[in-house]
Amino acid sequence: MKKSIFYASFAFLSLVFTLTSCDKYEEGANFSLLPAKVRLVNTWTLTSNIINGSSVMVSGATTKWDIKKNGSVTVSNISSLGTISDDGNWEFNEDKTKLILTNLGLTDGTYDLIMLKNKDLKLRQSEVIFGSDVVTEWTFKGE
Repeated sequence: MKKSIFYASFAFLSLVFTLTSCDKYEEGANFSLLPAKVRLVNTWTLTSNIINGSSVMVSGATTKWDIKKNGSVTVSNISSLGTISDDGNWEFNEDKTKLILTNLGLTDGTYDLIMLKNKDLKLRQSEVIFGSDVVTEWTFKGE
């Protein structure tokens, strides 16, 4: 009887510590059964683009990121003038808190993963441009 109470208490405390531990991402679930790669692989549509606190969405234009399981990514900008697409590669850093895009020209860089859910993605990039700090946040909706 004492052993079963001990095991039940141990299991309960383990569950409490697991669910109340620090989140990997600033905005997101405490727990997911899906690995980060499975949640990231999707076609993402940009819903919000904020630079230093100001929205800079372009009316009539759509940006899509098609992130594939094999490590490739296609970034497409779609407007009434047509579609411009670039193909490149993606990978996580070691602890899967950053998304690294390469071979995409202007989209190349390292992005902090702020939220990574099955249908929601939020990224942040901090960089210095012409001597000024620029913080950009992108919010995407998955298909």
